[in-house]
Amino acid sequence: PKPLHEATDGAMPGDAIIIFARPEVGKTALCCTLMAGFAYRGLNGIFFSNEEPTERVATRFMSCLTGMTAQEIADNPDKAHHLLNTRGYANVRFIRLQQNNPAEIERYVKMYGAKWFITDQLRNLNIPGRTGKTEILEEAAKAVRHIAGKYGAVSIGVTQAGDSGENKLRLTHGDVDGSNTGIPGACDLMIGVGVNDEFDQQQRRMFNLPKNKLSGKHVFFPVKINELLSRME
Repeated sequence: PKPLHEATDGAMPGDAIIIFARPEVGKTALCCTLMAGFAYRGLNGIFFSNEEPTERVATRFMSCLTGMTAQEIADNPDKAHHLLNTRGYANVRFIRLQQNNPAEIERYVKMYGAKWFITDQLRNLNIPGRTGKTEILEEAAKAVRHIAGKYGAVSIGVTQAGDSGENKLRLTHGDVDGSNTGIPGACDLMIGVGVNDEFDQQQRRMFNLPKNKLSGKHVFFPVKINELLSRME
């Protein structure tokens, strides 16, 4: 979304971004929106999933990229196919993690020369020698940031906001579930997606940037969410 770009001046190779929000607030929709921008500009990348099926995310991404609902795509596949081809769908890979560890992520990033990659979710990664949730989250965030720096890619890690972020527009470091110090320390940009009952009825969300080394602007602003298209506008 344009205001996010203006607030950050854009990301650079090696940057690590963390998206956090309460369940079913719009984390996947934001990921789809970012992926659509990358794809349209010819930047190949990977969506790594260790939570929901990659087929479901891919279907949602098709709607975001084409501007067509799932039903419209089914009713007019030729139009959808044309839009997917012209808007860069081939630049995105969807990979379901098997070993579910940073080494597997690195292997694919290197293999495909990915310019960006999304890890959904950080909390589900297997980190050797780490068992506590806080340790796992911190080490997972550090690991994907290291991969981004090593291969000149942009890393986007997805995680949850804790109970403190429920029905709340303004999210801060303290609202990250399980690691409100380690995760902020292991990224360059944090995007907290907040919502309350009023915003939800209006199909709106609040973007919060409690950490922003990209431009230094710690701002917040509303966006529209189109749930049928999995798109933030």
